[in-house]
Amino acid sequence: MANMELVTSHQGSPHITVDQVRELFAGLSGDLTGIKVFSNLDDSLNYTITDVLQIEIGKGQGLAGGFFFQLLDKFTWNLDPGTVGYSRIDMLFLVIYEDSLTNIQSIDLLYVPGLDYPNGGSGAVPETPTGTNIKEAFPLYRADVKDGSILSVTSYA
Repeated sequence: MANMELVTSHQGSPHITVDQVRELFAGLSGDLTGIKVFSNLDDSLNYTITDVLQIEIGKGQGLAGGFFFQLLDKFTWNLDPGTVGYSRIDMLFLVIYEDSLTNIQSIDLLYVPGLDYPNGGSGAVPETPTGTNIKEAFPLYRADVKDGSILSVTSYA
């Protein structure tokens, strides 16, 4: 008899792990390493500009680099105002954290403001966040800000 085990999310042991889910997605769609594609699975992670420097993101679910996630409540993204006469490119990242001692993974949204640049010039997109506790980071939204107001929002979902 073959040495095998049935891995499911059903009762009993063993249960399916996050890494096994990622391997499943990789088997279905190809190698996921380096893929930063963000998929909005139910079209509900849409954004609404609710104020001059405020964006509301609807709750929903998605897939990023093989990680399945859910945003359980609406999220309000408050942007920094910046300086009059200057523009900025801000990013909102979906970040997967991993505790190096326990290997427990968690997820959060991280706002990274860009650097001010003179109006009419060109700015740089902020660097993807890195750190010892960051396993993966995926761009979720980009906001172009000018003179303390949102000019446009780009979704990576």
